Amino acid sequence: MSKILRTGLRYVRELTLYDMMRSSPDFQDVKAALKERIDWTIELFRSCFTIHLTNGGSFLMLGALLFLLMAENIHIHYGRLSPTELKERAEYIGYATFAILFAVLDIGFVIVRVAAFVALSGSSALATSLVLISMSPSVILPVFTYLARHLKRRKSESGAEAKMESGAVVDETEAKAS
Repeated sequence: MSKILRTGLRYVRELTLYDMMRSSPDFQDVKAALKERIDWTIELFRSCFTIHLTNGGSFLMLGALLFLLMAENIHIHYGRLSPTELKERAEYIGYATFAILFAVLDIGFVIVRVAAFVALSGSSALATSLVLISMSPSVILPVFTYLARHLKRRKSESGAEAKMESGAVVDETEAKAS
């Protein structure tokens, strides 16, 4: 297996409940988390059908329908199992495989969202920009926060009037008092 594929699978596995599955003694918490995740995913893909697009809408609808079918199928096969049965199935196919099975739905949402950007924008450059911006808030938000703090700090430093007397910085209010 190539290093890139292993790195990709490790990244996908981190998006899942893999660690929770490995450390859970009774799988009750895992079952609750998976049920919540599947219910949310089904609702999310159903909401895609309320969007009416003129160009590219058929691909978006087909993609949403495909992943909705996968989510409902997973719900039918695993949602009705007891925590013990769910744990047995996860152990049988392996925790990593079981976790990635659920991660496919998250990846599906990204695919459907990208298709929506392409269909709505009409321009591949604009769609690419929107996708990159939407998928990187964890990078963009800290950069904007840093810049805002830096500008605020610079403004407060330039606004404060300090005088230099005998090699020491003296505040203007202290200078008037003496």
